[in-house]
Amino acid sequence: MSAAKKAVLAISAAVIAASVLVFARLAASAPPADINLIPAEPVYDVPNYVCTWSYQDWWAANVMRGPTSPRKALNAETLFGENGWCKTMYPDIRKDMFFLLDDGWDRNNLDNGTGSQDLKPAKFPGYGDTPQDRLKTLSDNVKACGWKGLGIWVCASEYNDPSGSGLHEDYWRARLEWSKYAGVRYWKVDWGDHKDDNAWKKWLSDTAKEIYPELIVEHTNCVDPLNDKDGKYRCTSGDIAAFTYTLSYSDVFRTYDVTGPLSVASTFDRIGENLSAAYSDGTRQNLMNAEDECYMDAALGLTMGVMRYPIGGEPAGSLPNIFFGGARFPDSRPIRKMLDEVTRAAKWQRVAPAFRADACGTKLADEYLADSWTFGDNNQDTWFDVNNRSITQCAPAVIARGIDLPAVSAGSGDTPFVAASRNPNGAISVATFGRTNNTTGYHTNDTVNVSLNAGDLTGEIGIFGVYGSLSLTFNQSLTGKTVLAQDIMGGKATDITSQVAINGGTITIPGSLINTLGVSAGTPGDFSEPGLVVKIAQRKGWFG
Repeated sequence: MSAAKKAVLAISAAVIAASVLVFARLAASAPPADINLIPAEPVYDVPNYVCTWSYQDWWAANVMRGPTSPRKALNAETLFGENGWCKTMYPDIRKDMFFLLDDGWDRNNLDNGTGSQDLKPAKFPGYGDTPQDRLKTLSDNVKACGWKGLGIWVCASEYNDPSGSGLHEDYWRARLEWSKYAGVRYWKVDWGDHKDDNAWKKWLSDTAKEIYPELIVEHTNCVDPLNDKDGKYRCTSGDIAAFTYTLSYSDVFRTYDVTGPLSVASTFDRIGENLSAAYSDGTRQNLMNAEDECYMDAALGLTMGVMRYPIGGEPAGSLPNIFFGGARFPDSRPIRKMLDEVTRAAKWQRVAPAFRADACGTKLADEYLADSWTFGDNNQDTWFDVNNRSITQCAPAVIARGIDLPAVSAGSGDTPFVAASRNPNGAISVATFGRTNNTTGYHTNDTVNVSLNAGDLTGEIGIFGVYGSLSLTFNQSLTGKTVLAQDIMGGKATDITSQVAINGGTITIPGSLINTLGVSAGTPGDFSEPGLVVKIAQRKGWFG
């Protein structure tokens, strides 16, 4: 072989080797295909649930063509028939949620609602010969539909006991044994003769831990849906000490029912007041459930009690509430068409689970914001008697758990409520929530700028709501990092590095990006607000 030819071959080999090296480096620096920032399955055992109560009411009014009691809507056919509720609701997140049957699932005294915890054979034929066997069949059928498990509403009264006296220890011990046998893992306890009796409720929780430690016992304080009847802020009756004592011995403490039009302000205030005073002895889960305000739950490390169902634009039942929103309010916040928020909130908790109410400090902004609504005639907007009255509800402008209070400014329009938290596992959440007044109803603000001193970069970032921009400042430089993001409902991350601004330790994400990418995997016709997850990663390995 000639020297010239050998030289050519040597050069060609060098070029090929260099090309291989270049392609290898490019491959190493390119994002892996189909990165999903959200785990495909639940990671944590978060006690979220879908509660049937409002659906029972809608079903009674619009399917059974009432007037009839919502209690009558629960039976084997409505739950497990061809189009049964257990078979059709929330197929993507059933493993994340308990399916909780509310008032009417068992034999009851219709005049006072006390429950026996024994299924009525006429409603559930062939389910077994004993109360515990019937309960086990029900529990098994719910699990067979893919749900985490069965939850049940438990009235704080003894069935067929008009006196309402005493602890009735044998009565409740027997029913705890029934749930243990049946594999029922969630009790939602409220109403009844003992609803205001902290001594009884604590006894029940203590006894449950003795007999069936795996059972999650939820308590609440049954209060009016509006915080302070004179329109001022702070909790109804002002007795925060009683509420936080209930929270201290509860696995889950529920903030309780609110009106649809003023749900955001009422619920946000209850969250702030209870979290800021929370304490416990560390023997219970001590989680807080803020019901159907799913993005508040996700952003602040709370659990969900979902009451949104796939009915589209169908009319409400006889009890307008947080889900139905009343006769007029759904025009501006159509909760019944905002089901994707439930899915995003549940999937975010695969990354950032709910955490103890006293796990870290809670900060409340000094500034309080006021929402208002004039309620219609004939209980159009709520079951609570505030006909033709203008009501104001106030809440802290910002709530933060385990992290600094964000700074918030609006280019124009109303400043939203804002929440932020650092999960004990390091994940960070930020959320904005719209405002309500008589002129515009519920409304968001896409000019709002939120800035958060986030401290150390310790995990993924969940972003909820509408923004003009979001700036996060970390203790370390972000130069050279790659930023991945996706709709929490989606299955594939996008490299958004070129679409954000990085300046030292600060990243600024345009609101236009949040507001579009955060709904990019949404269901057609769904009106949910954005929810996305962001990962700031090293190029090498992408998750460093």
